[in-house]
Amino acid sequence: MKKLSLFLLLVCASLCWAASPRSLLPAGLKSPFPASPDPTGVKLSNGLNVDSSGYLLINAGGGTGYRLTNGLSLDSSGNLLVDCVSGCGGGGSGSPGGTTNQLQYYLTGSTFGGFTMSGDCTIVVATGVITCTKSNNVAFGTAAFTSTPTAASVIALLQGLTGCNTASNVLTPQASDCVAQTGGGVTLGTAGQLPVMNSGATAYAPVSLSQDCTITAAGVITCTKSNNVAFASGAFATAYTLPAATSSTLGGVKPDGTSILNTSGAISVTPTSIGLSATSPITISAPGVIACSTCNTSSATVSSVSVTTANGVSGSVATSTTTPAITLTLGAITPSSVTISSKCAANSSSGTVACGTAPSGSFSCDTSTSAGTCVIDTSAVAAGSAIWVQPDASLGSLLSVTCNTTADTGLTAPRLSARSAGSSFTINVGTFTTHPMCFSYGVN
Repeated sequence: MKKLSLFLLLVCASLCWAASPRSLLPAGLKSPFPASPDPTGVKLSNGLNVDSSGYLLINAGGGTGYRLTNGLSLDSSGNLLVDCVSGCGGGGSGSPGGTTNQLQYYLTGSTFGGFTMSGDCTIVVATGVITCTKSNNVAFGTAAFTSTPTAASVIALLQGLTGCNTASNVLTPQASDCVAQTGGGVTLGTAGQLPVMNSGATAYAPVSLSQDCTITAAGVITCTKSNNVAFASGAFATAYTLPAATSSTLGGVKPDGTSILNTSGAISVTPTSIGLSATSPITISAPGVIACSTCNTSSATVSSVSVTTANGVSGSVATSTTTPAITLTLGAITPSSVTISSKCAANSSSGTVACGTAPSGSFSCDTSTSAGTCVIDTSAVAAGSAIWVQPDASLGSLLSVTCNTTADTGLTAPRLSARSAGSSFTINVGTFTTHPMCFSYGVN
């Protein structure tokens, strides 16, 4: 009975499909029927055949149901099933989602969802008309689409402004709190003041221009100084005067365009002679010749020239009253005082040599200083002095000692080890025995 019902169902389906135009097949499915029946039968797919008469045959031998093609299967009773979730074609897969007048969107797998447009825009689904009244969920102001905004629409865009006059499209304060904000807001002061950010960059305060310039409420800036120094009366004047030159005042002659001309930097005088002033005896002619009508042009005479002999210098003067000729003679120079520095010649006592103020001389260091140090006391030492020390075995007679003729050994440090300005210098001494070590020195 199961096979008979299945057969009748399939015969009906095949007759319907055979009588239908091929264009009525669901989108994406290819017709299983050939253009003309093949008497030998055609193998279509898993369990599907077309016999010689063009009928669709299904092998339902399984009896438990299985998928035949995309969206077709047999249930346990042998009935043909069509899966309209994964197999049905048309305007989209799956069932429409949402509610009436909602827009569909892909949800998951083959499932649709629905939503209603909201937020910045809405839509009339019947006509597709979208209307947007906001941007980022902020409503447009009244001046958003106005090419010539009114004062009211401008003020509407300025958040935080209250108590302001909107007449004649001019924003003017009507109260002290018209534009009063904190945290970066602007406070309008009196007429002609400018908003200036404070040092902490947190708020503005009204400030008046001062010192060199001022400004009016109309924006007119007037500057009367430079670096707080007022402009002189002739700073911008076309007419000016020059002071008369004196021993302490710089003066000059101003070209007047009539008698004194300045042509490309060349000054010319008309008439050919002109006085520097109404009472001046000096005139300047056109070629630049200066003349003086009352100036004293007589020659001068030297009354006397002499040379006083001093410090070995003497001299003589010829024609002392006209053009003196002076001859100087350098005589013998006698110094008023001469200081001769004494030289030191001393032997050490317990490692110390007393040389007083001597800047140079000779000394010996006794055997107690062997492999140690020897200090030479002399006030001639300065912080920047050049000091030299030289071993000298020939100083025995001068120092009244027998100088060691063998060099001190084992010395690894520099000979000069220390100095004390105005007091002494210290030398390193190597190993020696029997006789003292003798040295010459100098301090420059």
